[in-house]
Amino acid sequence: MLGGIAQGVTDITGFLAGEDCLATLRALQALGVRIERPEDQHVIVHGVGLHGLRAAAKPLDMGNAGTAMRLSMGLLAPRVSTQR
Repeated sequence: MLGGIAQGVTDITGFLAGEDCLATLRALQALGVRIERPEDQHVIVHGVGLHGLRAAAKPLDMGNAGTAMRLSMGLLAPRVSTQR
């Protein structure tokens, strides 16, 4: 998640390709973060910067990834528009 809002590229090795982690990757992709997976345990995250996330086209589905859901709320809460 931090790699998604970082400026530049984050290279992750030893990635656990479990359903919770994969749900987190899919959510970040839905928010406009480009993610590459050259191997199962290798992920390359192209960060969009602190203000670069975009609104998802549909609701984010975190599956049973409770930690991802809680951390995402903290990540996205400051970005919610208060204008209606």
